[in-house]
Amino acid sequence: MNAANSVTSSALAPQTSSTRSIADALAHHSTHNLKRYYDHWARHYDADVEAEAYCGPAMVVDLLDAVAQQANVGHDSHVLDACCGTGLVGRTLHERGYRQISGCDLSAPMIDQAHASQAYQHLYSQIDLTQPLPRELLQRFDAVVCCGAFIPGHLPASALRGLLAMTRPGGVVVLSIREAYYDTAGFEPLLQALWREQGLSVLQTRMSARYLQNARAHYLALHVA
Repeated sequence: MNAANSVTSSALAPQTSSTRSIADALAHHSTHNLKRYYDHWARHYDADVEAEAYCGPAMVVDLLDAVAQQANVGHDSHVLDACCGTGLVGRTLHERGYRQISGCDLSAPMIDQAHASQAYQHLYSQIDLTQPLPRELLQRFDAVVCCGAFIPGHLPASALRGLLAMTRPGGVVVLSIREAYYDTAGFEPLLQALWREQGLSVLQTRMSARYLQNARAHYLALHVA
């Protein structure tokens, strides 16, 4: 479910097939309908987001690289690309030298596209971060990255708990959050609660940074206690 989009289609004018695809992703507010949309979109996803200058994957991996030494993450560390979609983040990780890369996504056809990238050692389909996660994924990864899924109509802020659950103690979570969604979805109070409950801390942020040609995002690197 690795999507890039803006809050409304009017923010991406003039309309093209790529902007319509991205805007239409916001129209599916149930997990079932969202999965069906991404199942259909999988073959055209890369071309559509490329047409909209989607730079989220590079920005997320840039931030992981920036905190890697502080988080004790190296190229041989186990990294999970959560909501990996077609594998844009995984390909970027592989290009940067990471080799122990896994991915998970809600949509099996998106996973098929990610598999074709040959960037991943392991891929898991039908993974819904709003539901209990398979035991085999819990506290398994040194770093978990998630790009393009915390956007309107997709993952709620509470799904951050799922990312943390898959991260080993002492590991790092790096994620993007659509700028307008950060405030409306309640990320700030959730981060404060996780700091109190679990000792979660913020290593580094890149706020209001590049994401799409007509949209911006916040990028956060979080240390898991």
